[in-house]
Amino acid sequence: ELDIEDYVKGILCHEAAPWWPQEALKAQAVIARSYAVYQKQFTKDKDFDLTNDIYSQVYGGKTSEKWRTNLAVNSTRGKVLVFEGKAFPSYYHATCGGHTEDAAQLWKIDIAPLKGVKCPFCLNSPHFRWEKKIPFAEIKQRLEAKGHGFGNRKPNHSPLANNCPRIENINIISLNDSGRIKSLGIEGQGRVLEISVKDFRQALDPNIIRSTNFTLEISGDAAHFKGLGWGHGVGLCQWGMYFMAKKGRRYPDILKYYFPQTELVSQ
Repeated sequence: ELDIEDYVKGILCHEAAPWWPQEALKAQAVIARSYAVYQKQFTKDKDFDLTNDIYSQVYGGKTSEKWRTNLAVNSTRGKVLVFEGKAFPSYYHATCGGHTEDAAQLWKIDIAPLKGVKCPFCLNSPHFRWEKKIPFAEIKQRLEAKGHGFGNRKPNHSPLANNCPRIENINIISLNDSGRIKSLGIEGQGRVLEISVKDFRQALDPNIIRSTNFTLEISGDAAHFKGLGWGHGVGLCQWGMYFMAKKGRRYPDILKYYFPQTELVSQ
């Protein structure tokens, strides 16, 4: 058991670099606090409010606190973002790649602050562009390890049976309204697996397929992915926040930009 301010101090340097501008650290402190308040409402039947991993937020304890991140927490003490007077999921991610994502494309969340905004600020992020070439054999192995098999004759896209010896092609089937990929078709010897790109990314490792905003080229027995951004893309773009702060923007303005129609209040 600990005070929420001590909790935020224990996670902040895991979510943002302590040497980042103070206004960026303050914005991060507010959304971390806001997300914790939102998460608490889902554990009322349990003996705990939050876990110390990525399914809540990574809490490293008092030994992970830094002076500059603690200063940001103290400077925003008690401040949270609300929408229509209520806590909401103040999601954040590393780099959006030019436009944040509509949360409704990923989850059953359709609210004004999470519809997505243009982000010209993260262009110089070290994660703005990424690419990865992955052999078909590795893709097949990773998908099957997560229960995605290739036993279905085209055009019947029903799932699962592991009798396809190898992958021969991967196609982009559909895009969502933001231009990110929605689903892929994976083909092998007349069989096909249609899979959401969200599941595909989780199966292959979201640190390898860093976003759903990518192009795809087939080269021999491998797929060459070229993408933009890192993370799910919803809510606040952390590297966008960093560059906004570097340009002199204050933390309330940063938060208002990425989460329109929200209010900053003291709880």
